Amino acid sequence: MGMDGGIYPINTSNGAVGARINPAYPGNSPASPNAMGWDPSSKSFFYFKRNADQAPQEFVSFNTTNNTYTRLTSCPTTINIKTGCVNSNSTGYYCIDDDANLYYYKINPDRWVKITSKYYDQWGRDISATLASLSSGDIAMDGFGQLWFLCSNNGTYGLYRFPLPLPQTAVASITLTQRIAPTTPTPNGGTFAGIAFSPTGQIYLSMVGDDRFYRLNNNNSLSYLGTFTHAGVGVDLTSCNYPMTVLASTWQNFSVEANGNQEALLSWTVFNHYAKGYFIEYSNDAEIWKTLAFVESNGNESDFVKYTYRNSITTNGAHYYRIRQVGPDGQASYSSIKSVEIKVNDLISVGPNPTTGILKVNNTSNVYSRISILDVAGKVLQQSSLGKGINFFSLASMPAGSYLLRLYSEGGETKYQKIIKK
Repeated sequence: MGMDGGIYPINTSNGAVGARINPAYPGNSPASPNAMGWDPSSKSFFYFKRNADQAPQEFVSFNTTNNTYTRLTSCPTTINIKTGCVNSNSTGYYCIDDDANLYYYKINPDRWVKITSKYYDQWGRDISATLASLSSGDIAMDGFGQLWFLCSNNGTYGLYRFPLPLPQTAVASITLTQRIAPTTPTPNGGTFAGIAFSPTGQIYLSMVGDDRFYRLNNNNSLSYLGTFTHAGVGVDLTSCNYPMTVLASTWQNFSVEANGNQEALLSWTVFNHYAKGYFIEYSNDAEIWKTLAFVESNGNESDFVKYTYRNSITTNGAHYYRIRQVGPDGQASYSSIKSVEIKVNDLISVGPNPTTGILKVNNTSNVYSRISILDVAGKVLQQSSLGKGINFFSLASMPAGSYLLRLYSEGGETKYQKIIKK
């Protein structure tokens, strides 16, 4: 939305602005127009044509199907409103004024209610004054119905997410999840004034004054995309979609290392934690994968979250691992593949070999639980359970010759060794 009250499409790759889509206004001219949101069910934009601090205030909807304006009930505030959006189920519109008062407009039956002016972050800190001081910015809604709040002033900005369910009646306070600290510097000391999503959840931000356009990356860095080709449209953005994935977790420092001679230790860190959990996947050839375990998200949505997983190993060679992250919408993303070389020869020892009759099996790490002795034709001659430590087996009744020792682990792995009786 431009300062002239026009609604313009923009190219998100470079900030190029298309032709205005709404006709001239009847009656009063626009005054500080802002806080635009899109309702896909009615194909209408809701916004303040004349802001809440203007006389007369005009909160309106513009129907894109028939190009008509409807003046709606005024918001019960006389403070300027820069942030607004329609919720994802098209039942209402949320906005926040410059004093950080949150209001909800119920589309049917055309009625306003003040929700709250008291906010805490996930660490229990009162951030009400901080949000009021960062009075520029915007809000946007994702496909889960979560409200994303961009707050900014001349030099700093922050990003918060409202929890579900969003209230539609008055509450004492709301606890928000901080995704970007409100002390984060803005590019060139400017002020952010708009936030919008792509269908896949990519976040775009606009600046007021110089009309600069940015993409917010998963690691919270900003990429400059261009300057809007129509002056003034940086004061507000809205999305015509409600993405189900926003700020997906970014993989950091995924590693696998040997922890002794019988265990692989996996550790990974995610940035902008936003997942249901993580499937640990294993392969012995990096082609065929099986799931070892599921690690549930710990629910902590701080910027960096570290996880670890330990996997017992009973065979020599290279072992491959990857992590499959599953988001709230069921979409999956994979880490890179990591491998570790493990040598487990000293997990069990058999001797003496050749033997004159008594065989000593040293099951040092209790990896194997059963033992069988077979002849060269594969016939089982003797079998027994195998305990931890030293186990003795007699071959006194067997004739001299070659035999096969077969060891079983609880995990289904099998180890063979040839033995000779003198």
